[in-house]
Amino acid sequence: METLILNNGTKKDLELLLEIAKKLGLNLTLAKNESSEDKRKRLLALAEKLDNSITPNNITMEEIVEECNIVRKENYEKRKNNS
Repeated sequence: METLILNNGTKKDLELLLEIAKKLGLNLTLAKNESSEDKRKRLLALAEKLDNSITPNNITMEEIVEECNIVRKENYEKRKNNS
């Protein structure tokens, strides 16, 4: 089953899309529009699932900054040598 999401279409655009799909032998149906509350609940559930999938690590901000500085210096040296 394929999903097509049309966010900014007019009713006329939608009717044309359905007509073309029918001529191509595709069986498109319209999904019920999600209420803002339902959308909010769905997004919160997805966010919670994502949060639960993250495994913490012991990397400090200082280590991240230090590694970024090393990479920047290496890239600078490469550009300097290629000039």
